[in-house]
Amino acid sequence: MGANPLLDPEKPVVFFDSGCLLCQRSVQFLLRYERSPLYYAAFTSAIAGELLPEEDRVNPATFVLYHKGRTYYKSRAFFEVMRFMPWYWRWLRLFRLLPRAFTDRIYDWVANHRLAWFGRTDRCVPATPEQATRIFD
Repeated sequence: MGANPLLDPEKPVVFFDSGCLLCQRSVQFLLRYERSPLYYAAFTSAIAGELLPEEDRVNPATFVLYHKGRTYYKSRAFFEVMRFMPWYWRWLRLFRLLPRAFTDRIYDWVANHRLAWFGRTDRCVPATPEQATRIFD
């Protein structure tokens, strides 16, 4: 078993709560529309253990993007991920001009209700064989 390709800081890694149905649907959405490949790792994965501090893995209600050696959280992570999407989704990045305290508050409100609204799952993210090589549980 060689070095993990995700440890390359140039590769963007989206961390998600694999037990959350909204989180899994979000990954499916990203897989469907991404214009350049993203990598996906559950907070419980070995990749998360190598790239994220423990306190980030304890609270999987936070959306996290690791890219080019930097870690982005909550709404900032969402806006950065939109860079990898086609133009017709990238317009959402305009909301990054709003105060981060405001966009993070909206993010936190959804994150705090996600399990009640969408539920939990124990299934893996459905993916094509090529996409499955970029998803780590």
